Amino acid sequence: MHAASRPTPGTRSEPRIVLALIAALLSVSSAGRGAAQVPGEAGDDALHEAWSDARIEEAIQDGCDRGHRLHTYRGTPNRSEVIGPLGLAERDEERARGVVLPTYLRLFLYGHHRRCRSVDLDDARRLAGPETWVVLWRTEDPYRGRSRMTSADQRVLRPTEVRLRHDGAWHHPIETRREDRWIKTWFGDDWNEEESLLAVFTEVPRRTGIHVEYEVEEGGSSYLTDSALFLLNGVPMKWWAMAHGEAAPEGPWWKR
Repeated sequence: MHAASRPTPGTRSEPRIVLALIAALLSVSSAGRGAAQVPGEAGDDALHEAWSDARIEEAIQDGCDRGHRLHTYRGTPNRSEVIGPLGLAERDEERARGVVLPTYLRLFLYGHHRRCRSVDLDDARRLAGPETWVVLWRTEDPYRGRSRMTSADQRVLRPTEVRLRHDGAWHHPIETRREDRWIKTWFGDDWNEEESLLAVFTEVPRRTGIHVEYEVEEGGSSYLTDSALFLLNGVPMKWWAMAHGEAAPEGPWWKR
């Protein structure tokens, strides 16, 4: 932003002229910022706008397409219970502890579960905000399914808090909740409204660490706590792009 020059000492500056000059400079500065912005950068107004109906319908159709690659790719290693490449798990875990859902993946899952029958565009619009959801559920080790009571030899982790680490600072969610009908529908085998957590963030960049605090139940004790840090920069760039509904970027890494 340009700075207005100061009046020469001993002279009198007309207030209306000064105000007009400041207004003109602000206008020029704003126009320059708008021209210089690149889509997808933090602070871009496009990130804070809901998707168009045409783009919503395209993402839903992708979810209905059984041949779409997101139906078969489950991350590394393969975790068949989570659709999409953004499952959250530590290196030695076989099951995901949760999933990151940008706008495109939410609409993709909507189409997948509706199978393009009785699709309600009003419902879909509610999922089409620009924010990103981080979904975390109760984790059991060893895993025996949600229908069983916790046994004495199990270690159970229940998420209590989640925040992001990027750009050298901590970022807290704009909203958290333990009830969500969509997550209950899409991840019913994992989602438990008393022991799971959904955190909504304005954005979740790829170079992000997702820090989760857990309440732990082990050996009959439930006063223990634990934490985990999930790094998203390990997700291959091609799958990160696909999870956001982006076109295949150019570059040899796309063929990996």
